[in-house]
Amino acid sequence: MHLIFATEPAHASRPNEDFVGATPEAVVLLDGAGHPSGMASGCSHGVAWYSHTLGSTLLATLGNSSGQFDEVLAESIKTVSSRHGAICDLVC
Repeated sequence: MHLIFATEPAHASRPNEDFVGATPEAVVLLDGAGHPSGMASGCSHGVAWYSHTLGSTLLATLGNSSGQFDEVLAESIKTVSSRHGAICDLVC
């Protein structure tokens, strides 16, 4: 199967917050759906970092797991959350 991916940022002045990637077994597409410019956040990483990190983690986890998708997604979210460290407030 031949796949072609294309994404672009919602605004030219902002990074592309979308993620698309594939393996022979799976395709992951995440719409970053960022927040309005100037909106406060407890995270220093940003939406693009989160969607790209979650997408690549999800693809890697899917390739190494025989679990159900919801379990793999939950584990991937936990893994990405642990990468924030003490510098980000994930509760706000």
